[in-house]
Parts: sequence; structure tokens; C-alpha cells
Amino acid sequence: MSDLGSTARSLDRMLPRLGKHPKKVDPRTLQLARYLTPELPAPPASCDYSVKLTGLGMMDNDTAGDCTCAAAGHIVQTDTSYEGDQVIVPDDDVLAMYSAVSGYDPATGANDNGAACLDVLNYWHQTGFLGPQGPHKVAAFAELELAPAAVQQALFLIGPVYIGVNLPLSAQGATSWDVPAGGPTGNGAPGSWGGHCVPIVAYDASGVTVITWGAKLPATWAFLATYMDEAYAVVTQDFVDAQGTDPAGLDLTQMLADAAALGTSPVPAPAPALSCWQRFLRRIRRATVGGVRQGMFLAGLLALSLLMLPVVFVLAMGPRTLPQRRTG
Repeated sequence: MSDLGSTARSLDRMLPRLGKHPKKVDPRTLQLARYLTPELPAPPASCDYSVKLTGLGMMDNDTAGDCTCAAAGHIVQTDTSYEGDQVIVPDDDVLAMYSAVSGYDPATGANDNGAACLDVLNYWHQTGFLGPQGPHKVAAFAELELAPAAVQQALFLIGPVYIGVNLPLSAQGATSWDVPAGGPTGNGAPGSWGGHCVPIVAYDASGVTVITWGAKLPATWAFLATYMDEAYAVVTQDFVDAQGTDPAGLDLTQMLADAAALGTSPVPAPAPALSCWQRFLRRIRRATVGGVRQGMFLAGLLALSLLMLPVVFVLAMGPRTLPQRRTG
């Protein structure tokens, strides 16, 4: 049993990373419903902001629990691709945000404990992504109801929706997210795998499309109703610059004014840029992690093979007939 347990732990380390903390509540957080006006149009049957996306990447969520910051980076990429020239936030800038919010050390991998969505949103609003491509800050963000109509309205009016989900074990390796046949219990229980953060970039009658681990992935409305525990409309500065005026049905001017006057919770200072030596150590660590994962996978297969040998031997021998005792 100890060998099986060790093998399971080794295989688990090869899964993509998560990293969302439980939902953090701040009564000062803006609520999107307050800024919807009587001219609010009904959302269309489908909406897709990802049609121009190219070159999606992991943004280091394969080696670090930075999903909250990778989701922010993918929203910048989606917004800029849809409005004009696509910007791909460099992995180093994503990790710099994650380090500033969580204390993660990208050179050694220490303090890789994930982050709260609200902390990342506050940092994104105040500081943005640092780097040569500009800060790409959030002009405002607002929480929305956890209902399909609210998600559709926010996506249609503003763009990608930043959400947190409590993933079940049944989502591991899945090419689409849905509630398993057995329902939200056992391997389908919310949070049985862990918390994750993704952006919703499209929707239609069947569900939504999210970006996670460098790819677009479909999720049903039933999945969101069961596993989504927080959702935010994110007004990026890229959106504001391209929009110019308030969209019909949204008092964007008031929302931006309230966000500017809000006074969010203090956030850590931006993480200092990595030195050449630290970048070198990080590359070595990433290469080592990749090699270790491959080694653990092979070791796991070998361990399973050895454990199965007695079973294979018994099956190969087949049923045996015992000799009859002679009498007389």
C-alpha cells in the first residue's frame, strides 16, 4: 500500500497547478448591479471575445500556483487581441505580480501557496503588470451575481469575467468541465481537487469557454452553478481606452469614479526585478522540475508494473485441478 500511495503522490505532482485561496470578502468591493442602467440591453444568445486570440501560454501555471495572476494575464491578452494589437504578458511579469501579492520566490520556488482573487484584483488595479509593455492596469472591477444571466451581461457589456472555481477531482485531465454523472459528491465534490481561477471569454446556450493552463476549455452552465464561488467584471484600461464612452446599459463613468475614490486594501510593493543570477537559478529549477516530473512518471509506471507482476503470473497459470486422493 505504501508503494501505491507513493506512486499516487508522484502522479499527482504531474498535474497542472491550481492556487486560488478561499473567497476573500471586503464590504467595499463594488457591485456591478449598482451600475446597470434602464437602457440595459438583453445579452445576445452567444458572445465570444476570444476569436482573435493566438499564442496562448501557461503563464507559469504549470510550475507555480499563480492561476490568479495567469488569469489576469490572459484577460489582458484577450482584451488587447479583441480591441487591436494583442499583448502577451511575459511570464516574468506574471510571476512578479504573483510574488508581490503572495511572497512567492521565483528563484527558489519558496512560498508557492497561491493567492486570493481579491488581493490580485486590488494589486492589478493599483499597480498592474510591470514590464516593458506597460502596466496594463485594471481601471475598475466589480463583483457580480453567480447566475448565468449576470455572467452573460457582464461578458457582453465589458469583456472577460474573472472567476474562482472550487474544482472537483473529476476535473483532473478533463477536456471539458461538467458535473459528473454521480453528482457533486465523492470525486465530484466541490473543492475536492482545489481552488482555481480562470477568465470566462465566451458563452453560448451550452455553457462558457474559459482559459486555463494555456488553452481554451468549455464548461457547462451546470458546472458553473455547482463549482463557481466568486465572479468579477474587470474593466481593464485597455477596454476603457478603446471604448471611449459608456456602453449602453452601463454607467461606466460612475463605476470608474467610484473605483478611483474607493481606497483599496494595502497591497505589497512590487517585487524587485530578478537579477541575472536569479533568472539563471529559475531556469535551472524549471528544467529540473520538468526532468523530475518525467522521472517520477517513469518511476510510477515501473512501480505499478512490479505490483502487477504477481497478478499477471496467477492469471497466466490459470485454474489448477488438484489431484484426486486414491482409495483402496
